Amino acid sequence: MPGVQRLQFFLSESPWEAELVNDRRLELLREEPATAPHDGGVIEIDDSGDRKDGTATAHVGRQWLGRLG
Repeated sequence: MPGVQRLQFFLSESPWEAELVNDRRLELLREEPATAPHDGGVIEIDDSGDRKDGTATAHVGRQWLGRLG
């Protein structure tokens, strides 16, 4: 699908600095009242994911999972 291929190309070939992108992401989260830190609690984003089922997915390499490595 051309739209998916364009997105994949953008994500894999863009010359961005990952640390700068992450810093900006955190800055935006802190500016938004719904996601900003406060005394009432926190939002925890768990990027551990789930193990992929099977080995036949096209164009997919081994995936890193936080809890599995």
